[in-house]
Amino acid sequence: MSSFRVIIYIVPTVLLVAYSQVILKWRITVYGDFPSDNWERAMFLIKALMDPYIVSGIVAAFIGSLTWMVAISKVPLNVGFPAYYGLTFVLVISCSIWLLNEPITSLKLIGVGLILFGVIVGSMG
Repeated sequence: MSSFRVIIYIVPTVLLVAYSQVILKWRITVYGDFPSDNWERAMFLIKALMDPYIVSGIVAAFIGSLTWMVAISKVPLNVGFPAYYGLTFVLVISCSIWLLNEPITSLKLIGVGLILFGVIVGSMG
């Protein structure tokens, strides 16, 4: 299977799951740390679940699961999963740095480079 075909089936899942992770992190910070009191925990979750951005992240994760089912029906799992996981990891790390202003270290950059290299080699067959 060509690398291009793998990418065509995997990219929608990667984009949806990465969106979900980034949007959930962005919005959940609005509500602060998860409370220790059970009543406050319930209220925290109810407020979070009423946030339209959080709902969009949950919906994106669900649709991402559906696109993943399509992808693995077309791509061998031993090729598709490393590509999906690696590309999602790279995209989430990149967005967390760019959009959420999370810190980046040289070791993290080396790790991202190694993951990209592994995705390329792994998707070759």
